[in-house]
Amino acid sequence: MTTRADKEYGGALYALAREEGLEDSILADCVLISAMLRENPDYVKLMSAPGIPTERKIALIEKAFAESVTPYTMNFLSLLVSR
Repeated sequence: MTTRADKEYGGALYALAREEGLEDSILADCVLISAMLRENPDYVKLMSAPGIPTERKIALIEKAFAESVTPYTMNFLSLLVSR
């Protein structure tokens, strides 16, 4: 189910990618992240767990993706986890 917030955040990421000429890079990041989450459904549960502090979740996201995705995508993921 797609929410209004999903569309707004996704639209903002796309607008930034387009402005910076990084559409292909950010699309590749999204494909990589999507594949990882499909292969590891428990990771989604972990990121949704209310008992885990946001700072810890962001640290886990950074450990998993910081070396593999653009800084824009990393910031986007951190924002999603924070919200």
